[in-house]
Amino acid sequence: MRNAIKAFVLFLVLPFSLVASHATLSSTDVRKVMNQFFEYHVDQKKMSPLLIERTLKIYIEDFDSHHTYLLESEVKTYLHPDKKMLRTIVSDYQSDHFSLYFNLNSVLQKSIARSRQWRQEWSQNPQKLVAEAKAVTKRNSSPDKSFAKSESDLRQKHHDHFVKFIAFQLEQQPRSLSPGKEGALIALCEKQFSSMENPYLGFGDAGETLSAKAQEHQVYLKVLKAMAHSLDAHTAYYSPEEAMAMKVQLEKGMCGLGVVLHEGIEGVMIADILKGGPVEKEGSLHKGDTIVEIDGEPIKAYSFAKVLEVLRGGAGSKTVLGVLSGEEQTFHSVQLTRAMITIEDKR
Repeated sequence: MRNAIKAFVLFLVLPFSLVASHATLSSTDVRKVMNQFFEYHVDQKKMSPLLIERTLKIYIEDFDSHHTYLLESEVKTYLHPDKKMLRTIVSDYQSDHFSLYFNLNSVLQKSIARSRQWRQEWSQNPQKLVAEAKAVTKRNSSPDKSFAKSESDLRQKHHDHFVKFIAFQLEQQPRSLSPGKEGALIALCEKQFSSMENPYLGFGDAGETLSAKAQEHQVYLKVLKAMAHSLDAHTAYYSPEEAMAMKVQLEKGMCGLGVVLHEGIEGVMIADILKGGPVEKEGSLHKGDTIVEIDGEPIKAYSFAKVLEVLRGGAGSKTVLGVLSGEEQTFHSVQLTRAMITIEDKR
């Protein structure tokens, strides 16, 4: 990949990680990137059947870590490949062919479509879902780590997983859920599930269909992540967004407005205000305020990731937030100037 990959050493984390640029990945990039990993890795120097077997398992686990989407019969071939299949995949890898991973991704897509049908059915009765979520306790929240053998068992597992997620969102709300707001809470949970599923379906943050090349990029990105992780627990391949988050963590600082945001049923809310940041210094915004506009543009249709992207900017750049404040939800606008903020380490 022409200058698309930058290697950097993460101090205290070995051996190293690679960061993708915004360039779109293609089939020829996968082997080039992996060759960089093999060059620096102590033990693994080339692609092998063992690494391919690990990669397939990681690809599946990254998607369905709670085993609530896929049937055992749908993933058995990928989780327990025979020697002939592994040799074929290694040979395909050497020729920059990755059709098996696209076939696997198609299996994941079908499981998402099935799960969305179930959730659409359950969401017809939001009051029932919320009542079930309120009954969730830590004693009955341990996930079953095996893949379901039947569709009826899988349906129940996905239902339980969805209800536990609703229970989690209930805990995150700043105040008790008002009667009649059950539908809004379920819609929020569905939006967040869809946001996690969309990259596998070839959709963007706003649910738009990506170009064919962008869809292929998503698959190659996930393949590279799985292949990198197959080398050992500390080797990783990062998207630019993930690399930025890592950079902030390591440097204990970032450029921004100085707020922690949370996606709630009323929209994107201010969950916390960072000491010394622009929002604290300006003084008119408070925890619990809801952001409804950014620079005059309504953000109701934005995904949470899109909101965070729009709010980014360099030090000294300005933005205007439209917010709803207080019990009366009074609208007002606030102009803020982005600045460098030091993140306190609370460990």
